[in-house]
Amino acid sequence: MSEGASEGGREGARGGVGDERPSATVLLVDDTPENIGLLLDELERVGYRVLVALDGVEALEVAARAEPELILLDVMMPGIDGYETCLRLKAAEATRDIPVIFMTALADPDARLRGFAVGGVDYITKPFNRQEVRLRVRTHIALRHAQRAVAHRGRELEQRARDVETLARMVSHELRNPLSTLTGGLETIEEQLSCEELDEIREMLPWLREVAGQMTDAIGVALLLLEVSRGSPETVTVDTGYILQHALEELEREVSRRGATIELPGGLPRVRGRGTWLIEVWTRVLDNAIRYGGDPPQVRVEIERDGGLLRFVVLDNGPGLDDDQRARAFDEFTRFHPDRARGNGLGLALVRRIIRCLGGEVGAAPRPGGGLAVWFTLPPA
Repeated sequence: MSEGASEGGREGARGGVGDERPSATVLLVDDTPENIGLLLDELERVGYRVLVALDGVEALEVAARAEPELILLDVMMPGIDGYETCLRLKAAEATRDIPVIFMTALADPDARLRGFAVGGVDYITKPFNRQEVRLRVRTHIALRHAQRAVAHRGRELEQRARDVETLARMVSHELRNPLSTLTGGLETIEEQLSCEELDEIREMLPWLREVAGQMTDAIGVALLLLEVSRGSPETVTVDTGYILQHALEELEREVSRRGATIELPGGLPRVRGRGTWLIEVWTRVLDNAIRYGGDPPQVRVEIERDGGLLRFVVLDNGPGLDDDQRARAFDEFTRFHPDRARGNGLGLALVRRIIRCLGGEVGAAPRPGGGLAVWFTLPPA
């Protein structure tokens, strides 16, 4: 019986029995038809999806492609034996964490120790005891699920630690330094007032307003990062047209200053998200296109279907970014042209955090003929 026949013909396994997990996938590696038939029937009977490989080489291919929750691996097989197969599984990044239970008729304790030495987590002796097979499979699949949950939680904690580091850096550089500048400017104004040099004071006021605006923006980003880092937000139906209207109002001064044109498609769709977050997304993506666009900037928005999601693409007519720059475009504190990007370098990084929290993805690609295409996906309403 080939792996393909097992996966295609037996994928609709019957519902689980008892405490089994019917959603789990088990890879059975054996070259003996009697063993395959017995274990296949037993595991499918209690609700597992079972894939079959007849030798070690096939097992490596199937495991890398299907990433099962558990592998039942025979020791004695033609070609590479079970020990060598396990060593190769543990050496590959895609399969190293999949637990392996050895199946052996050997009663030699040294053989069992060798199985543990090459990375096995348990063993089952032949002839098989059905209840033992069920219990060992169930136990190790439960452990595998628990390990995945712990790993996922660990990644969440790592992201929160990075968020704290980002906020600390913002307080240190993006808030403290502008605050020092603002304080110094006010002191200068106070001195100039005593000398009645009003023209110099008037020249300083726009500069001080810009510094105050940078601080306000940094504080807003910090608060939004804290909100996004909580994860799992409640989403509602959001009108993209309404969101874009607010974003364009935010950008009105910059659009006028640069003489930018922004072309929007008709029939803007509704999506699932959070209104305030999506205003921030659109404002930052469009602002990025205007600042890095040509002279004058020409920005166009397109909408595509991406599987079950909607893909929004913002295209500019600027010089674009090379491969290395596009790979770093969504990293924190990234500014490729400081003379154009006067912000804190968190614009696209914040966009990525928001979109991923809402169940989408982001990216950047070169635009044919020059320019950059920044895209993000969102679930439709």
